[in-house]
Amino acid sequence: MKISKISILVILAFCGIKAEYAFAQQNQAQTPVGETSKPIELPAFIIEGVEQLDYKSGVKQAPSKSSPLSQKELDSLNSLEKQQAAMLPPEQLPNKTFDKNFSKGFLKAGFGLFVTPELEAGYGVNLGGYELYANGGFESSGGSAKRSDYSKMFLSLYSDFIAPDKFFIFGGSRTRTNVFFNNSAFNLFGDALSQDKDGYTDRSMNKYGFAVDVDGNFENIQFATGGQIKSLQLSTDSKALSYYAKENAFQNQVNGYLSLRSNWSNYLVAANISIDLGSVRTNSVNFLQLDASASYFNNEFSIVGKAGFQAASNSDEDSRGGLLLGAELHYRMSSLFTVNAAFFSGLVKTSLFNYFEKNPYLDFSSKVDFPYDITNVSGFITYHPLESMQFSAGARWRLTDRMNYFSTDSTNTSTVKYNKGTSFEIILDGIWSPTDKDRFIFNLTTNASVLNDYDGSIPYMPAMMVSADYRREWLENFGTQIGLVYVGERKYNENIDENLDSYISLKLSADYRLNKEFLFYAKFDNLTNSNTYIWKNYKERGLFASIGLMWQF
Repeated sequence: MKISKISILVILAFCGIKAEYAFAQQNQAQTPVGETSKPIELPAFIIEGVEQLDYKSGVKQAPSKSSPLSQKELDSLNSLEKQQAAMLPPEQLPNKTFDKNFSKGFLKAGFGLFVTPELEAGYGVNLGGYELYANGGFESSGGSAKRSDYSKMFLSLYSDFIAPDKFFIFGGSRTRTNVFFNNSAFNLFGDALSQDKDGYTDRSMNKYGFAVDVDGNFENIQFATGGQIKSLQLSTDSKALSYYAKENAFQNQVNGYLSLRSNWSNYLVAANISIDLGSVRTNSVNFLQLDASASYFNNEFSIVGKAGFQAASNSDEDSRGGLLLGAELHYRMSSLFTVNAAFFSGLVKTSLFNYFEKNPYLDFSSKVDFPYDITNVSGFITYHPLESMQFSAGARWRLTDRMNYFSTDSTNTSTVKYNKGTSFEIILDGIWSPTDKDRFIFNLTTNASVLNDYDGSIPYMPAMMVSADYRREWLENFGTQIGLVYVGERKYNENIDENLDSYISLKLSADYRLNKEFLFYAKFDNLTNSNTYIWKNYKERGLFASIGLMWQF
């Protein structure tokens, strides 16, 4: 009887994935698609107090009653910045997560230089056992340079539901859903032809989709299953420039996954399957992964080993495939030190959505392929004498076939390229709160990189990046925060012996709580008015200031 119930679980989960794929096949022209795939599900014993996650940004968040601003932190006041200063690949430094308590709802409104209004709101409610949360925002600006005006908006609807026992296999499971829409509209103001002529080029990016995830336990087997239907639609419309034709591009994607885990003696064993089916500019782009893992742990260390098979096809419909191998070690040397080490070899999943999220000025014809990490090895040692103090130091070495990177040619057109490459990083970071009113965070990354077919470092990969952030609560209702970012020189093309200049960005913010409901804030970016170029010929705005008011209810 036990075996029969387990079989029913597996059959139902796989039928859900197959049904999503069949639906997408029948509605291929209208199928929404995606931004990210399901994040890796780690065993509970790894993340309870010792794990330092090292994954890229954009991990899907559980639907919680969250706002971008807490009572004592204004880290997200700049959440709607025009673009992020992320390099490719955007390796994330280890981070400490802060727990925050949020109100049921919030409304934030602000206004800044260059005629830059912003508005954001969110509200959560419980209806018949369903936790529902909605979050949306809008921002626009006249821009600090000719034709650098832009606008963007987003809307997300979340739900969280614990299924009652009457749902048999899914009884007691947690189901999370998310419906989202994002729009960005801006001009290619860095294009020399647009600057010289009485015309400009509009660009629009629309991202929308639906996702469902289920976590549960049946007959001592933990399971996670779900799927996503997502889409990215790109369009360019030239104004008064007859030599520029209208352009369009898209990526549509449907994916599903199933993960089964169970304890066996002192081991945690797991089996996983993930399927991504989609298209980029009418060419199919697919990704399949089958893997199994085993974990062993005791009071001093945890070991995880993984092996599997991967198969994929890129936007040129070339086949990719191979073995997936991975391992992680977490050794708790003492109450003061923890050592983490990891190894990975296999295909790295990526998408057109990821590329345009980081560089909105890309050429629409950019290719989507899957890098193959021949070797990706990292090791960190963390010193944590107090709950309020943590410092880590480590290194990462990566040897990759088809390493993906951005490159900009002499016409200021950027694209994604692939080449065999090597990178070696040394990473230092830390967080320290000497008192309950102070918090200091810093990180330093040095990088040495090289491509197989070209001299010099990988384009847009600086040799050094430094960031520091200090938060001070001067009074119970008044606080300030100052941040500093330094990015070193970067090449912008593998064949051109020129660099983008290094830059320093200094920002300051202050907040004053009028009462339990209302918070007034002010922020200042690029206080030194530096010439900042993240992408060739696209200058970021100079000194920027804005004020705003937030209502929490």
